[in-house]
Amino acid sequence: MFIDSTSTIPKSRNFKSSLKFVLYLKNKEVNEINRVFDKVKLLPKKEQEVWKDSYGEIINSALDLFVDDSNLVLNKISLDDEVLELSYKLVLSLQDAVKSAEAILGSKTQLNS
Repeated sequence: MFIDSTSTIPKSRNFKSSLKFVLYLKNKEVNEINRVFDKVKLLPKKEQEVWKDSYGEIINSALDLFVDDSNLVLNKISLDDEVLELSYKLVLSLQDAVKSAEAILGSKTQLNS
């Protein structure tokens, strides 16, 4: 076990596989968010407004927290090809989710990663 130079968090030998798993899960979560947004985009405008009124603030807050949380994970990446690929996919999926949220909610959420 050793200490990461950017934090005081001890890293075990399994850190890289744990990081890959976390990135995999985050990708899966963002893909699910994007599927929901795709379904909402297909709703008639009136139903989109009802959905927006019901879930808009929750989605916006959750997406902001998710971006912040993902940014923390991405700051810990090592230059392993698989980790880089998963990180790249996560960033692209997050960008899609933020764009969809902006289109549906009319908000100006920005990806801060």
